[in-house]
Amino acid sequence: ASQEAPPCDGNTNTRKACANCVCGRKEAEAAGTYKKVDIFNDKGELLPPRKGGCGSCSLGDGQRCEGCPYRGQPAFKVEGDKVVKLDV
Repeated sequence: ASQEAPPCDGNTNTRKACANCVCGRKEAEAAGTYKKVDIFNDKGELLPPRKGGCGSCSLGDGQRCEGCPYRGQPAFKVEGDKVVKLDV
């Protein structure tokens, strides 16, 4: 029986960064400066996700990766550099 690798846990210190990391963890681990990704700006507004990765950050928790920093946030869409929360 083959075993699947456990999913990336994103923002904890138990595993290394994902191979397709877009949250900045991979670079921060390499530099020795890893810390949790901040998804809010200084006004408390949600920041758009970085380009790359699975692309499911905006779809809601049912579609997000286990370690997605956006878990717990409502579904949203990105318009330019702004995040618009969706009423679903």
